[in-house]
Amino acid sequence: MLLNYQYRAYPNTNQKLELNYWLRVCRYWYNKQLGDRFDWVHELQYARSAKVASNTNGLSLP
Repeated sequence: MLLNYQYRAYPNTNQKLELNYWLRVCRYWYNKQLGDRFDWVHELQYARSAKVASNTNGLSLP
């Protein structure tokens, strides 16, 4: 059973340069967004731990 197709490309020099340019752009933005996501998660975890630390001032729930 055929599940997918494979294609082969033979780009010329100008096409290779263009493809490499776009791959660099995509890699840059992917890594930037991934870094922003890690920073966001880290800030969220820090905010939660700070909130928990501020709520544990010796008072207990009824």
